[in-house]
Order: sequence, then C-alpha cells, then structure tokens
Amino acid sequence: MCDLVEAFHGAIPKSVKFYFNPVTQRIEPVGFDGHFLDKQYPVLIAEIGDWRDPGGLWGWGAWFQAVFDNNIADNYPIWEAYVRNLERLSRPEYLEALFKDLGDELETNLDFIYTEFPYADLKSGHPLTGLSPTFFFSRQVLYDRQNFIRARLKPEAGLFAYVQAKGADYIDLNVTNRQKLPLEIVETTNGGRSYRSSDRVLLDGRQRDAEPESRIIRLFAENQGAQLVPASTRQTKTPPDRITYKVVGATDVLKRRLFDWYSGGPAKPMNEGPIALLESQPFIDVDYARKTVAVRRGEWTLSQDLVVPMGYHLTVGPGTVIDLVAGARILTYGAVRFEGLPEDPIVVRSSDGSGQGLVVLQAGEPSSVRYVAFEKLGLDPAARWQLTSVVTFYESDVTFEHAMFCKNNSEDALNIIRSRFVIRNSTFSNTFADAFDADFSDGQIEHTSFINVGNDSIDVSGANAVVSDVKIKDTGDKGISVGENSRMEAARIAIDGAN
Repeated sequence: MCDLVEAFHGAIPKSVKFYFNPVTQRIEPVGFDGHFLDKQYPVLIAEIGDWRDPGGLWGWGAWFQAVFDNNIADNYPIWEAYVRNLERLSRPEYLEALFKDLGDELETNLDFIYTEFPYADLKSGHPLTGLSPTFFFSRQVLYDRQNFIRARLKPEAGLFAYVQAKGADYIDLNVTNRQKLPLEIVETTNGGRSYRSSDRVLLDGRQRDAEPESRIIRLFAENQGAQLVPASTRQTKTPPDRITYKVVGATDVLKRRLFDWYSGGPAKPMNEGPIALLESQPFIDVDYARKTVAVRRGEWTLSQDLVVPMGYHLTVGPGTVIDLVAGARILTYGAVRFEGLPEDPIVVRSSDGSGQGLVVLQAGEPSSVRYVAFEKLGLDPAARWQLTSVVTFYESDVTFEHAMFCKNNSEDALNIIRSRFVIRNSTFSNTFADAFDADFSDGQIEHTSFINVGNDSIDVSGANAVVSDVKIKDTGDKGISVGENSRMEAARIAIDGAN
C-alpha cells in the first residue's frame, strides 16, 4: 500500500507499528505516519536500498534489505505475496472500486481538510504569499503510480540467457538477472523443443554496486539419456528461440530472445529447491493441476499436524474418519470441502481427547462442510498457539449444513472470525462452554439445535446475524448473547432452560 500511495516514510522503522494477531500468530502492520511528500519516486520499496546512496532512502536501506532479502530461495513467500499484492493494487479497477466505495465520505473529509488549508489543493504556491501547499489530494497521482508499478513488474530487458550446453534430453542455459526484482524461469524453447524444470528456477535480484551474477540452469525435455555436448560459440543452423520468465509472484509472463551462443564469464550452479510432497503421506492424494489435497476414504490417525499450504483446497469425502491424537490439528490456508452423506458422514474426532480440531486461515474462497461430525476434540492449555475453539474459521467464509458438534472441550465449539457464514440443520450438544461464537462476522443460523451447552449457546460480538427456527435446551448461561455493537434479527426461537 505504501508503494501505491508513495508513502515511503510510513515504511521506515520509526514509523512502523505492529499488532500481534493471536489467531494467525502473525505480526500485522498498522498504518501510521504515511504522509506523501509530493515526490514521485522511481523505485518500489523492495528496490529502495539501491537508490540515492548505499544506505538507501534516509539511511534505512539496510532495514529494507532485511525484509526483501536477496536470497530468493529462502524468501520466496515474502516476494510472492509482495508482488501478488502489487499486481492487485495496481489494477485500474482496484482504484475505481475504492473511490466508488468511499463515495461521499471521501469528499466530505476532504472538505473538512480543505477548510483548514483552503489553498492546499493547489500544486503551486499560494498566489499571494508563495507558500507551498501542505496537503492536496489527486486521483490522477494514484492512477499514475499504478501505471509505474505495472511497468516495473514487466522488466523487458531484465534477463539475458545463452545456451551453455545441450544434450538429447536437456539444455543448460547461462542466465543473468540484470535488475533488482527476482525472476522465475518458466520454460525455454530451442530448436522447436520445449524445456522445463520440475523445480522452481529462481534468480536473485542484482546486488547494489555489484556486477550481475550469471548462473547455469538445466532444463529438461521429454526424452533423457544423452551426453553433455558443449555448444559452439556461433550456431547459425538453429534459429533464435525464446526464454519465458516472470517477476517472482507475478501473473504475467514475459518472453525474451534466447541467444544460441555463450558469451563467456563466470557462472555457478543454481540452488535447486525441492517441491513439497504432501502426497508422501499414505492417506493423502495431491493434484497439483487442480491444487487439491484430498484425504482418501478410510479411518486415519494423525499424531502430527496436517498443514495445507496457501492456494490448495482440502477435500474429504463420505465415510472418512480422522482421529486426531497427541495434540494434532488440521491447519489449512485454503478452503475446505468436507462433503459427507446422510448415510455416510465424515467424522473428525479425538480418541484421546487431545486432538485440537480444524483451523482455516484466510482461505480466500468459501468453504463447505456438510454431514460432518466434530466430536470429543479439545485444546491444550499449555500450547504455544492458543485458540478458543476446536473449529476455527478466520477470514474464511463457510457454510455448514447438517454438521454436528458433540462433547468438545474448549471455550467455543465453533468460532468464526471476520467471515461470512451460514449454519443450517446442524446440532451443538454437550459442549463445555460456548457452542457458537461469531466475532466481526455476518451470517445466518437456521433450523439448528443447541442442547446441554455449558455457557452461551449463541454469542455474537461486532457481528450481524439472522437467526431463525432455532431450539435451545439447557444452556448454562444465555441462550443468545448479542453484544459489542452487534445487530441480530431473530424469529421462531425456543429457549428451554437457561440461566
């Protein structure tokens, strides 16, 4: 965001404030001191250590380099997230939607500011005093910055590649990244054939005041088994071909001419990073094309956490039983598809009472949970990562249908935070404390029962909810608790036995 509005000052150490999010166990930045200095900087924040002087802008270049480390193999997730969001924020439709969403509120607040600084919207000085303005707001400045960001993410002259050697089944390329942003090699075509690598091929960005570093990469064709053959210094029989690449994390791919001669100079092998193989687990099938992690049908015992990375869906089908023991939990950064059947439901349980259940964090797509029983799960009070519930959806929309929460030992059986939710035809029973807790979430509950609940059956905070056709029997505290600026519409509610 600082890149978009050119508020670099808000990203230097003295201006950065952090909030530790206890749910995600991550540190989140809080916007502060992000004033705009009426300058257009010819860099992105990730490049700032390379500009002006070795220390970077205001001498803070070393700090930026600590975040955007040049070793891309070790910092790929940071770069990928950074560039992915640069793409998102630099799309014209992003600003169009933002200005539409802000609407009259933006204009009203600008009126307040301009009342105190009546000439501040002039880019030139005051016509009488010559004083420079202290504030002005311009949509065009932001659109111009978007154009700059999009151009920086397409470095047409950033990569140089030459044929180092060729075999019958592979090609060795000498590649050089001549600009700051790290690059990823997608494929190359040579002599009418396509060559790829099974692992990511990543090139670090250029270091400040250093010559660009060349590396040797090996890409493979379909057939294998030939010996290495040095390439000639000038090959004229094979027409020039292309190498396809992109900035790490970017969507758009670029193509550049692949020279069929080697320029000489030092080179060293690339570091090869292994592909994570979730499918090494005997009960897991991974579909890399569809980005799914599927649990096979059967009864499975998990004594260690099952972690599904961002970008993958976790799917579980009818008749599957997952027994979480020794404090294990299912943690996924993608949506879940738990699809049981009335006669063949899915069961997530803990035979030793220590299984910590299911956590879905910032999935990006809606999840569905149908005909699933969560039973006898519990939380470890001594665990480093403390959550309140055995089933948690954080910034992850979800629909529950015919779900059952039974005999779970936690502060909440189900906790939904900053998400949209639907709960239909479900049952919460024999719960230690609260059954359902919604924080800063919008949703609806219908045709659902709450039986023998230790504390509140339904507890909403900072939320908007519609509740209908709900039966609550024997709840330790309140049948329904609506607090902290929440709004609820409730109809046909039966509460029998509540403190």
